[in-house]
Amino acid sequence: MTLFEMLKKYQPLLPQEYFLKQLLKIGNFLRDEEEYILALSCYNFYFLESDINKCIVHYDLERYKKCFFPEGLQSNTALLTIQILIANYFCKYQIEKMNTQQCCQSAEESEKILLSYQMLTQVLLPESSYCWLLYNCIVLMYTICQDMIMAGHSAKVVQYLIWVCLCMENSPLLCDISYLSWRSTTYTAVCQCYYECKAGEHAEAFARRALCKINDLWHVEKKNDKLKYNHHTAIIRECTLKVFLMFLLFIFSH
Repeated sequence: MTLFEMLKKYQPLLPQEYFLKQLLKIGNFLRDEEEYILALSCYNFYFLESDINKCIVHYDLERYKKCFFPEGLQSNTALLTIQILIANYFCKYQIEKMNTQQCCQSAEESEKILLSYQMLTQVLLPESSYCWLLYNCIVLMYTICQDMIMAGHSAKVVQYLIWVCLCMENSPLLCDISYLSWRSTTYTAVCQCYYECKAGEHAEAFARRALCKINDLWHVEKKNDKLKYNHHTAIIRECTLKVFLMFLLFIFSH
């Protein structure tokens, strides 16, 4: 309440754009100090001042866009809104982790946060200028999924891990060779989920698909100059081996 009163006091005394940027900095500082509840108060204050909190989001993409980006992604506040949404969801998840012991309710709330990230990535994916924010979102999605897998909720997260893979494949910048190692990690995570759900045939099929995607990238890289090609070939071989070993696991487990 003290923080909220301070924000209300200084908000009219400063230029709006400057105040909102400082609000983000304060929230991020509190987040980095693991003061997630206070950080969330800052992010929610941004939504309050922007009247965004009055929107009711029903996980419909068009409603989501109208709610958080009524003036489009090229508006002056779009970048700030995206950054605060990412941080807002992150803090909500950290608070959820602190308040529960991975019970069914925790899994449900975590899945809601994953769905929120998925909605945001759907908005960001067509915009190449926001690819770095898209990357931040999918890394956080992957992290939440790994926590849920460890808690025995593989069946709930497999669709979100598949979405992470699709984002990597369909972003012109994130499908680059420099992100392949991390992409192969997400491929194996999907296969792991299927395997733990006793859906070995789906795991095998997805591993085959992943190998095809890596092979497609290898054919593209062969057209590059020789120095880059030699370096990139080593990366591709490493990632191929990682996925192929997972593939062999499914073959011999039948």
